[in-house]
Amino acid sequence: MSIFNVSEFSLMRAVHELVTKVEAIDNLEVRFSRSVAELKQCAIQSGKKNIVGEHFAQELNTLPPSQVLWIGVFDSEDNCIATCASKFEDFRGWSLQQQIIAYFERVFRTADNKPVQLEHSAAEYAGVVCGKTVYIGEGHVKPEYRSHNILGLIQRALILQAHFHWRPDLVYGFMRPDKIRKRYHLNWGYTLALPALLHWRTPPADASLHNLYFVAVGPEGIARLAADPLLAGWSRPSGNSKQGTPLPAPSSEAQ
Repeated sequence: MSIFNVSEFSLMRAVHELVTKVEAIDNLEVRFSRSVAELKQCAIQSGKKNIVGEHFAQELNTLPPSQVLWIGVFDSEDNCIATCASKFEDFRGWSLQQQIIAYFERVFRTADNKPVQLEHSAAEYAGVVCGKTVYIGEGHVKPEYRSHNILGLIQRALILQAHFHWRPDLVYGFMRPDKIRKRYHLNWGYTLALPALLHWRTPPADASLHNLYFVAVGPEGIARLAADPLLAGWSRPSGNSKQGTPLPAPSSEAQ
């Protein structure tokens, strides 16, 4: 058993703290679901531009309820104002690097609508990861709610809830460099951020995919997050300073 194994009680207590924090904002309500069809419906309602991205699109994936868990935030009129989704992956026998390359080359297209191609060195950081993983994506918050750090709170809640259900070896996602520079990955619960994840031979039409970072959190990070889900530790004094450095709340939370 891992020395960083977290009890179910600790995980659920941390999720409850995060959900309570969100629900204190304008009488919002947090709900978890396993339906991709409902995710699509809520993404439309919340005004997400690309509705549901490639990793959760029903046209590109077969995702039974046992492999999907997403979180939605609803206002007092039952309108969805925020979403974030996770999917469970079990590619034992492959490394995560092999899985990422195979998936991207199958799903994403170039500007002339041909399959993208990646170099063999692509996703090299993920080459040492073998086993069960959880991918996190589909983060979106309606513009009028983006000053409340809702996405940071629900991403952390989803990471912990996903760990409760699936006990993965790694939870991971992808982020643009501008988000990394603003430390969004720390606010969203990740402890690792590595640049230049994907080395393209023929790149995708979507330029936002060209220079993605690989972000992740493993069992040690999950244990720390479960112990401090609201990231209160970021405000603790350090050294000779009288005040710590609080984690900045992002002004724009669309992933």
